[in-house]
Amino acid sequence: MELKLSLKSHSIGSRFIYLIFPRRIVTEVNTVRIAAVSDVHSPRYFAEFERSLSLLDTPDLFLLAGDMVNRGLIQEYDRVVNALEAKLERTVPIVSCLGNEEYNEDRMELVEQTRHMIRFLEDDAIVLEVAGREIGIVSGPAPLDRRSKTTELGGRSIRQRFEQRINRLSSLIEETAEKASYTILLMHYSPLAETSSAGDELLFSWWIAEAMMTTRPDLIVHGHTHSATHSRIEIEGTPIYNVAIPATGVITRIHL
Repeated sequence: MELKLSLKSHSIGSRFIYLIFPRRIVTEVNTVRIAAVSDVHSPRYFAEFERSLSLLDTPDLFLLAGDMVNRGLIQEYDRVVNALEAKLERTVPIVSCLGNEEYNEDRMELVEQTRHMIRFLEDDAIVLEVAGREIGIVSGPAPLDRRSKTTELGGRSIRQRFEQRINRLSSLIEETAEKASYTILLMHYSPLAETSSAGDELLFSWWIAEAMMTTRPDLIVHGHTHSATHSRIEIEGTPIYNVAIPATGVITRIHL
């Protein structure tokens, strides 16, 4: 694996800070075929998911970016798992993060219920050998479920929580990148700043940008955004895919 340095400058007031990112040039020739989806909200979009799954060529890796069931209906996960089992070979790894409609009190049961088929990541990372390549997958903390109110937390608590998230996610990305030839950040919420819109410069949200100051993932996969102008964008060389099936209509296919 060859390393190339990429120099980027950021201005703070009248000062410029130069950041050096190691950019990996992966020399492996194997193509990794990834299928990714989120926001099936079963049973709401299960028919679209099942139809797209039936037309899908078998991938090397399957990613789920949360909200596979609707409003805490974890019994619906049986339908999702059965559909995946019917289509995929057991050798295809399935990695998932949690969404805001997989409710807090059900998450442990859900992880146990699907352990034979799906590897859930929450504030954790895994490195898998996929198609002869070491693929690292990082997931940050699970989002608050949709019933939670951010007003229940004081300003100081929110700041502390985000500082902890930044430090933890930064460490996970950096450690995983050292072990893998390709690093994927898998998350439910969009990594983009809420102020970004069509026609404006696209920016990472402040806490994601902070978490990636040292090491940037090679690919970001997220869900949650049901309507989007583009399902794929790129910021400073990092491709970002929104794989929410209400936005895409199909399971997203990505080739590395």
